[in-house]
Amino acid sequence: MPRILLVHADTDDREMYQEYLGAHGYDVSVVSTTDAAQSLLPSVHLLITGLLVGGTRSPVDLIESAKAGPNGHPLPVIVVTGSIVVALHRAASAAGADEILLKPCFPEDLLNAVERRLACHGMSRDTSAPLPSSLGSDGATPRTVGPSSTP
Repeated sequence: MPRILLVHADTDDREMYQEYLGAHGYDVSVVSTTDAAQSLLPSVHLLITGLLVGGTRSPVDLIESAKAGPNGHPLPVIVVTGSIVVALHRAASAAGADEILLKPCFPEDLLNAVERRLACHGMSRDTSAPLPSSLGSDGATPRTVGPSSTP
């Protein structure tokens, strides 16, 4: 089962996404700061982060760390944000974010993004893949996805 690290400042969002992804077969660890997230990167298959997360490191730095490849291979990265600051979106894309989902982000939209990113790395929710040492980069262009039209 792929392991996901969710870094988000809002407790309600963290709990909602963790519960939804967990109900769909994912092992989701949640933290609220970039500092807490940094030490967990080597033990996950995918990173989901916000852009307005606290910590001594910026979320963009965290994305760069994930893409630099804990254990030697880059992690897929999904950003979920309510920020409309284009400069932040550009910085996240430049750091290597694979997808940027704008809030409101329905849980099923996040699930679809997770499954797309894992598929690009040869995994699915049923995959019992080794941790990042066997992951590769898909070289995909970052995507920005807005809110779904379905509730």
